[in-house]
Parts: sequence; structure tokens; C-alpha cells
Amino acid sequence: MNKIKDSRIIELPKIADPRGNLSIIEQYKNVPFEIRRVYWIYDVPGGFDRGEHAFKENEEMIVALSGSFDVEISDGTDKKVFSLNRSYRGLYVPKGLWRRMTNFSTNSLALVLASKDYSEDDYIENYNSYLYSVDYKVGDDKDINADLILEQIFLFQMMNEYSSKCLIGDQRYEQTNTLQKRAVNMGFEHLL
Repeated sequence: MNKIKDSRIIELPKIADPRGNLSIIEQYKNVPFEIRRVYWIYDVPGGFDRGEHAFKENEEMIVALSGSFDVEISDGTDKKVFSLNRSYRGLYVPKGLWRRMTNFSTNSLALVLASKDYSEDDYIENYNSYLYSVDYKVGDDKDINADLILEQIFLFQMMNEYSSKCLIGDQRYEQTNTLQKRAVNMGFEHLL
């Protein structure tokens, strides 16, 4: 599993010229992966964040081509904020790290280079799901669906609350007992 220390700022070549500067990005040379996809983020309204997710397999390089913004990286234990405001510096984000882009300046333009083609299945879009997936090593061969596990726990908590308000006697005990067994079977007895 990658840690925050695995993400880093990469200095890109900057060729100074009185007519305008030039910077270059080349896969495997400045970017430590094959570039499979390129996209950009722009016109972000004030106060809004982007990219609140992690990838199971995709790696990224994020560059502020214009303006500035912050990228908050988390490995589930630690967090670090990288401020991007130079078009010749890119942030390398390995797979398995949560990232959130925030504090976009007016007219900022974020260029993102990705190591994988788009796949909805590669995204972890809920931070609590991400925290659980870190425990199960994101991207390994285990058939763990963190979103489903969290949904089950949430349902358990809601049903437990509901049953304490609406059911009486043996009905409440039976329903609560069934839900508790389900949570224990899923390995979440510590949440009960």
C-alpha cells in the first residue's frame, strides 16, 4: 500500500525564452508511468472541491497549468497538502491514495495525466469506504467491496435504532440479534 511519502513534486524541464517559456512532459522520463489518459479541470466555482476520491490502480500527475490550487493527499493515516502554482511542477499521486483538490484560484487550469483508461470500477468515492479499503489493501486480489460493507454497517445501525424505538420484547431482541450476527460475520464486531 502506498503512503504519503510516495507522492511527490516532480520538477519539469523549463526552457526559458524571452518570447515565452516552454515546459515538457514525457512518459517514463518526467512521469513515472505510461500516459493512457489526459484530462483537465477548469472553471471551478469558488469554494468547490474536485477529485474527492482514490484510485485502486490508476496513478496520476497533476499540474497547475494556470492559477493555483491545493491537493490534499491522505493514505488513511496521515494527510499532506501540496500547493500547486507553477506550470513546471507536477504532483505525482500513486495508486491507493485519497486526493482532494481545493482552493482553486480564479481561472485556474489543472492538467491531469493518468496511467489508466477511465474505469468507474477503479474509483473509491466515499472517504469512509476508502478508510476501510486501506485496511483491506486497495487493489489486491481480495473480493472486498468496502461500499457494500459500509452500507451493511449503516443499515445495521439504522435498524438497531429503529428496532429500539418501534419493536418491543422478543421482536426487538430477535431482529437486533440477527443484525448483530451479520455484522460479526462481516468482521465488524468492534463497531457494535
